[in-house]
Amino acid sequence: MRLKVISGFLGRIKEGRTIRRIVITGFRGAGKSTIGKILSKKLGVEFIDTDTEIEKASGIDIPQIFSEYGEEHFRKLEKDIIGKLPEKDCVISTGGGAVLDNENVKNLRRHSYVVFLDVDPKTSYMRISGSDRPALTDNEPDDEVKYLIRKRYAHYARTSDTCIDASGDPDEICDDITCRAFLSEKKAKTRVRTITGVFSGLKMPDGAMEKLTGFLEEHPGGHICAIAGNPCGHSKSPLIYNTLFERYGICGHYTYLETESAEKAAGAFRKAGLRGISVTIPFKEDMLKFVDRRGRHAKALGAANTVVDCCDNLLGCNTDWVGILRPLENSWIKPKLAVILGAGGAARGAVYALKHTDIDVYILNRTGERAKKLALENGYKWGTPDMLKSLNPDLIINTTPVGMKGNDTLVDKSVFKPEMMVFDAVYTPPETRLLREAKEVGCTCIYGKEMFVYQAEEQFFRMFGIRVLPSEIREILG
Repeated sequence: MRLKVISGFLGRIKEGRTIRRIVITGFRGAGKSTIGKILSKKLGVEFIDTDTEIEKASGIDIPQIFSEYGEEHFRKLEKDIIGKLPEKDCVISTGGGAVLDNENVKNLRRHSYVVFLDVDPKTSYMRISGSDRPALTDNEPDDEVKYLIRKRYAHYARTSDTCIDASGDPDEICDDITCRAFLSEKKAKTRVRTITGVFSGLKMPDGAMEKLTGFLEEHPGGHICAIAGNPCGHSKSPLIYNTLFERYGICGHYTYLETESAEKAAGAFRKAGLRGISVTIPFKEDMLKFVDRRGRHAKALGAANTVVDCCDNLLGCNTDWVGILRPLENSWIKPKLAVILGAGGAARGAVYALKHTDIDVYILNRTGERAKKLALENGYKWGTPDMLKSLNPDLIINTTPVGMKGNDTLVDKSVFKPEMMVFDAVYTPPETRLLREAKEVGCTCIYGKEMFVYQAEEQFFRMFGIRVLPSEIREILG
C-alpha cells in the first residue's frame, strides 16, 4: 500500500506522491535483497538489486563472472550499473563491497537515504553457508566473514544515514526503516523543536540561526553538522560543507556550535542528534572525555578535531595530522631534517604526521621543557628557537600562533635558503611574515590553507564516506 502523507528525509512529501530512493547496503547475509523487496512492496515503488542488474547485463550469473573473469571485472560491472541507477522513487539493494569505491558512494548517496543493515559474523556465516557465493579471500569461510566485516564496517557506517540491526524480523526491519526515513508530522515537529532549542541562545554569526531553522522547516529529517569551539564564528567550515552537501546531493546543513566547554558541545551533539562536528580550539583535548569511542589517531594524539555519529556511538577522530602529512607527501622536495616550532596541540599533530615519514625531527619551543617532554615521548630531539640556524634544516614547520596577529615571526630571514621548505600552520592571514620572507629567498612554501584543505577533505570522508578532491575545497575557499 502506498504511503500518503509523510514527512520525508529530503523534505515534505505531499499526498499522492511516492518517495525518493532508499539504498540498502551491508555485508553478505544481512538480508539486503529480502528487505529491499518487502520494503518496495510496502512503499509501492520499484525494487532494483544491483547484483541482479549485473547478471542481466552480462548474461551470466555472478559466481560464473568471478570464476571466468575475476573480482576486478565484477567490480567494473558493478560500478557501471551503480553509475546508471535511476534517480527516481525506488528501493535499491547493492553489493557488500560497493561502498569501498568512491564513485559508487557518490552515486549511491545522491538524493538517497542509505541504510546499513548491520549483521554480526556468526549470523552472516550461518545465512550464507551452502550458497554459491564466490570466495573473496584465501581464508576459511568463517574467518573470511570475520575479516571482511571488520575491514568494511567503517565504510558501511560512514556511507550510511542510519544503521539497523539485521538480525530481526524482516517486516519489523522494514517498518523501522520507514519510520527513520520518513518522519511523521509529529516526529518532524519534535525534531525541529529539539534542534532549534539546542542552538537558540548560542552565539552565532548574523543570519546563521535563520538559515538553520529555514533548512529544518524544509528538511526536518536532514543531517545537521557544526563547528564546535570558542570562538568559532570565523570558521570557513560551514561554507565548505554546505557547498559540498549541495554538490553531492546530501541532505544536510552545517552551522555553528559555540559553547562554554567541550562537555556542553558533546551534550548538544547528543541532544540534537547531530551527524558530526568539527572541533576547534580550545575543545580538542577535552572532547575525548565525552565520546563513546576513540579512533586510533585521536587516541595517539590525545585530541579529537572530529566527532561523528557512528551507528549511535560518538566516535572521536583526528584529521589534523593528515593536513600536515599530505602537503609534504605531494611536494617534490624530500627533506631529511625537519624542525617543528612549538610544543602544543598543533605540534603534536605535526610530530605524529612526521612519524609516518623517514625525516629526522627537532622540536624547538621557547619553553624548552615543553619541547623536551614532547620530544622524549616520540624519540626526537629538542631545543629552543635560537638553535634553528645551526641545525640548518631542510623543513621548518611553524605550529605556533606567532604570525596570526601582527607581523611577528620566530625565524630570522638569514635562516632561509632556496632549497628549504617552510610550512606555516597559521592560515589567517593567508600569507604570514614567515612565509613572505621565505618566499623572497626562494624557499618552497606551504601555506596554512593547505593544512586546512587536507584535514577538511579527510574529515568530510569520515562523516559521509565521500572522498572529495582537495582542489574542490580550494575552489570553495577561493
